[in-house]
Amino acid sequence: MDIDASHFRSGDTVYYGFSIYLPSTWQSDSREDIVFQWKPWRDTCEADKYPSAFLSVQPNGKWRLRVNSDSKACSTPDSVHKTSYDLADVKPGQWHDFVFKYVWSYGSQGRIDAWYQTHKSPGWRQVLSATGPNTFNDEDDTEGYLKWGLYKPAWNTGPTDVNSRTIFHDNIAVGKSFSEVNPAVN
Repeated sequence: MDIDASHFRSGDTVYYGFSIYLPSTWQSDSREDIVFQWKPWRDTCEADKYPSAFLSVQPNGKWRLRVNSDSKACSTPDSVHKTSYDLADVKPGQWHDFVFKYVWSYGSQGRIDAWYQTHKSPGWRQVLSATGPNTFNDEDDTEGYLKWGLYKPAWNTGPTDVNSRTIFHDNIAVGKSFSEVNPAVN
C-alpha cells in the first residue's frame, strides 16, 4: 500500500509483472483462491470497495482474472459491473509468470493485455486482450494499490475442501514497458 510506484488511477497506463508458484501438493478446492489484487481505496461516499481486478485460482483448474468497474461516482455492490476471463491452466509444481498491461479507465478507453508462461514451458503467449471499463470513477485523489498473497474469502464463512494453503510470489515489478516488468529476467 505504501509503494507509490504501484499506485494507479483512471487514465494511467501501467505494466505489472510477477511470478507465482503453487507447490506440487496444491489441491483443487470447491472455492476460489485470490492470489493478486489491484485494489482502489474507497471514496468518502462508499462503505467498501471491490478490487478493480484480481487474479485467482478457480475450482475448475484455471487462472481467472476478474475485473470490476463502475462509472458511477459512488459505487454500491449493485452498481459494479463484473467481468471474468479464464487465462490459462493451473499447473501445480511450476512457476507461473504473468505480465499485465492495464490502460486504467472506468470508461470505454480501458484495456487489459495479459501474457503468460511457466518455467517448464517458457515462451510468452498472450492470454488476454480486452477493452472496456476496468476500474472505478473515483475522486481525483483516490488511487489504487497492489495486494498480493493468498486470500480465501470462503474461509470467512466456514471450511472448504482444503484447510491449508501455501503459495509463493516473486519478481513483482511495476513499470512502463513489458521489458521493465518481465519476471523471467528480473
